[in-house]
Amino acid sequence: MPNCLTLTDFEQYSAGRLDAEAEERFREHIDACDVCRISFDRFKADQDFLDDAKSALSGESELAEASVGSSPGSSSPSSPKSRASRHLPRIDGYRITGVLGQGGMGIVYRAVQDKLNRTVALKVLPAMIGAASPSTVARFRREAMAAARLHHIHIVPIYDFGESPDAYFYAMELIVGQPLNLVIKSFAKKNAAQASAARLSEMLMDITVESSDASSPSFYSGVSLDGSGTVADVSMTGRARHYYRQAALWMADTADALHYAHQQKIIHRDVKPANLIVSTDGRIMVADFGLAKSTNEESVTMTGSFLGTVRYVSPEQAMARRIPIDHRTDIYSLGATMYELLCFQPAFPGTDEKMVLSAVITRDPTSPRKIASSVPHELETICLKAMEKAPDMRYPTARAMGEDLRRYMEDLPIEAKPPGPVTRAIKFVRRRKAATIATTASVFLAVAVPSLIIINNMRSEAFRQKAEAKRLELSAKIEETLQQARTYERIGDWSNAASKYEEVIEYDPNSFRAFHNYAGMLKDQYNVSQDPALLEFAIAYSAKALSIESDHPHVWNMKGVMHKKLGEFEKAITCYKKAIELASDNPDFRDPMPAFHENLGTAHALNGNVEEARKHLLHAGSIQRGKCETIWCSLTSIDLLLDRATAASRIENAFECDRESFFAALVRARVRLMCSKHLDPTGALKDMEFADRKAEPGPAWKRLLERMIGLAYLRNDQPAAAIDHAFAAIKAGDMKTINHLVIALAKVKTGDRFGARQALDDARVHWPTELLQPRDYLATAPEGVLWLELADEMLALQAEADKTLASSAG
Repeated sequence: MPNCLTLTDFEQYSAGRLDAEAEERFREHIDACDVCRISFDRFKADQDFLDDAKSALSGESELAEASVGSSPGSSSPSSPKSRASRHLPRIDGYRITGVLGQGGMGIVYRAVQDKLNRTVALKVLPAMIGAASPSTVARFRREAMAAARLHHIHIVPIYDFGESPDAYFYAMELIVGQPLNLVIKSFAKKNAAQASAARLSEMLMDITVESSDASSPSFYSGVSLDGSGTVADVSMTGRARHYYRQAALWMADTADALHYAHQQKIIHRDVKPANLIVSTDGRIMVADFGLAKSTNEESVTMTGSFLGTVRYVSPEQAMARRIPIDHRTDIYSLGATMYELLCFQPAFPGTDEKMVLSAVITRDPTSPRKIASSVPHELETICLKAMEKAPDMRYPTARAMGEDLRRYMEDLPIEAKPPGPVTRAIKFVRRRKAATIATTASVFLAVAVPSLIIINNMRSEAFRQKAEAKRLELSAKIEETLQQARTYERIGDWSNAASKYEEVIEYDPNSFRAFHNYAGMLKDQYNVSQDPALLEFAIAYSAKALSIESDHPHVWNMKGVMHKKLGEFEKAITCYKKAIELASDNPDFRDPMPAFHENLGTAHALNGNVEEARKHLLHAGSIQRGKCETIWCSLTSIDLLLDRATAASRIENAFECDRESFFAALVRARVRLMCSKHLDPTGALKDMEFADRKAEPGPAWKRLLERMIGLAYLRNDQPAAAIDHAFAAIKAGDMKTINHLVIALAKVKTGDRFGARQALDDARVHWPTELLQPRDYLATAPEGVLWLELADEMLALQAEADKTLASSAG
């Protein structure tokens, strides 16, 4: 079955993270798809195994060691511990002794490798999950193979990989410690940034060994926290110095490990605090290569999706388009991790994944020093450079980032933003003894500062001229690139158009036109592909454009259109109202005003308020300029519900705007078939034949065309043709009830009373619950033109069919 559910879907549903609508879609799919139902049952069974094993073997700690066996009488057969022992996989050569936790893919156990009698961490993918998801097995194997190729002091080593009847598995070094996300959480509670070296050492020891064996060897016997066995230099004044030096060291070591992986042509793609382990010997270790990708392989990421944890993914991952993702995505994710280590909060907080994704793509993170003033300027600069939106603006390699971090630790100027001569002098002096500071600094600054002022004054004019020339050159480049983007967009080359818009955004992160046009392109791409994810990104880009120019009516209107397409009618109404408010006093927006009011009226109708819709559509019609037949077509649809006496004149207004309008022909045919004072079956059939000769309509209007042709043929005593077109409408996905009513009436005319009764029964079976009473309606707006499904129309056809069948029986 297409669009089947994934393990992520199972996890989100089980954790209660889906909204009501998504939950309903999940349950409907499970009911309809046998494959997903079986997979979900297996997933739930596996989760039960994990819960039982954790409760029996791990207690409150993820890292506590426990024995699988139990003494006689120590537990009942139905106890959690007993159940867990039955559920643990059997893997030749290993004896499982505890549960460590659950990674992004599979369960991690503590185990003893029998042959070498060493304790290892055993990552296991149960065979039942593998049987249900071959792609998961492939990913599991990629993780093991990628990690096994890497031999680095700061990468968790892989010892063994294999399969057993119960599971797929690989064994790795058991790192006693805690993942960095838990370390950061504990640091935040204990105000680690202001701790002395000794207190920080105690704090870190408590965190990393709190759930492991208390007798484990600990490195933290002194002030050293650098993981290398040497005492850290604590010459910088202020207690915050100790914490930020340690943070810099961890990030530098991680950067070295990632650079090594990149040299082996492996991109991690899921760098985040939870995948970095702080061990009790002071090392930071990179783990979980489950999303790793070799640069020699084709990407395994599906179109329109991305892998990784949302708040740490790079903008290019978040865009979820099939474009090359290189090693610089890991540099961004390391920067996002470093941000959290510096600020004790994510760069983009929040629990709504869509909002976080939007922020990753469109917003710059708040400067760390605005959150915590104790953050050193250099670390803020390094972190923000790593998190640049454009890959080319980041560090070219992870090693370059690590080198900058080590420059900071050694009181050397960093490369990310070279400091001026005065700052260099201050750093130079600070590395000298306190006595030197009192003399050398005053002499140096007394000479250096006035000299710098003179030099700057001499160069200021030349600098301004050079800056202006660069500005003009950049402006011309941006204009040229925007034109290239529009050219690609016009021919439907979405990928190249997107690349050009992104290029403009790299040149100018505050380019209103780039964000506005990019949003419009994504909306047009949605019209072709119907992928709702494109609209989500388009809305995010519109929001970015409005953050730059908040008073632009066209952007508000476009944002409303996208909300309407997503079925978010209240949000659409808010956007349309804002567009009208901004355009009302601006003569430059007189021409689009009818369209703004038309969109607002349509949104009100779709939201269930046809009276308010009629008011805005009438206003749009009164101020229209040029061809606006769609306004009158929409008004006619409303009048067929509210006041049929005016429907005929409304639709003639549409023809006055455009004599060749497909929409006007279709709606006028409906008036001629429904309104008693204007019944004209022959004219209706001519309208339908005219509409059928016009350019190919969209799928929704094509379905309506087939239905209306069938009804027109019925009213012109051509039952066979009516039946053919009604069936064609049903096949195209049109409403079954009204088409079965047409078929029932047509079959009566052919003398097929049995077929007529069957069609009438089918109509009743499929009757929409929203259209049971007179005056009930359902509003749709294919291509922006309102069409109301009317209970009155269907009830009239049903009554006619019942009456005709009764009379034919007599």
